Amino acid sequence: MEGIYTDGTNLKEAEEIVNFVFTIEKTNDEYPGIGIATFNIFQRNLIFDKLYEQAYADKEKNEKLQTLLNKGLFVKNLENIQGDERDIMILSTTFGKDKEGKFRQFFGPLTQEKGYQLLNVIITRAKQSLYVFTSIPENVFLQFEEELLQKGNKGKSILYAYLSYVKSCAENNDSQHEFIKTTLQKNCKQLSAAKNNQQQDRFKEQVFEALKKQFGDNVSQNYQLGGFNLDIVILKDNQAQVSIDFENTENYHPEVAYRIKLHQQQILHNYGIRTHHLWSYNWWKDAAKEMEHIMTQFSSN
Repeated sequence: MEGIYTDGTNLKEAEEIVNFVFTIEKTNDEYPGIGIATFNIFQRNLIFDKLYEQAYADKEKNEKLQTLLNKGLFVKNLENIQGDERDIMILSTTFGKDKEGKFRQFFGPLTQEKGYQLLNVIITRAKQSLYVFTSIPENVFLQFEEELLQKGNKGKSILYAYLSYVKSCAENNDSQHEFIKTTLQKNCKQLSAAKNNQQQDRFKEQVFEALKKQFGDNVSQNYQLGGFNLDIVILKDNQAQVSIDFENTENYHPEVAYRIKLHQQQILHNYGIRTHHLWSYNWWKDAAKEMEHIMTQFSSN
């Protein structure tokens, strides 16, 4: 829209949205339900004012507005939209360059870590179609990839990616919106992998502490042997007797990971070291039983 953002409002976006609302026609003799979402309450109030301003000046528009209100027309800022669904949703991103032509990237709640959840609520409320009116400069939001790499899938990074996606859909640019989805998915996997690794590390630490209570100083972490780094081993006379093997969390193809495990197990067997495969599910289900299995493996040497 290239609207100017001043005092919390964007007049051009508001006027264009109101004009658009009055162009919406009936389908099967009925007007659709319409919802309008804004990024702050000041824009919400402005759009309401402009709707009534046009309705007061035109009898037909006044009748249409009353019908649309009866059909559930609402205007809400993003914090107040919850389970409200409508046939058509209209989004005013509100923010834009100021009178001096500067664009300040302050989007209120959206810039917070969980801001993407607010955006998600808005863009999933449309039953049939969604229209986005924005004054955020293209040269800003098209830099979404850099934002995602720096700050992850959250806050304005997600907003920029979404606006880029909407633009690519509006232009039927299939290659661009596939690229956007792939970029988001790739970044999401990286964050997910990091989270999984943290969980795995905590799990290994708990197992290590439990084994120390049983075997004392005869338990070692990150034991180096034959080119391998063994997570936890149980020692006897300073020699590794049992290696505790955890689920694989490396970024290997499953078949490759399986072969690596087999190779490692064969090497350990050649050294006379038994391998106990410990699955987190079994540990959480019955840690005492798993400890018995480990004791049995140790006693067998």
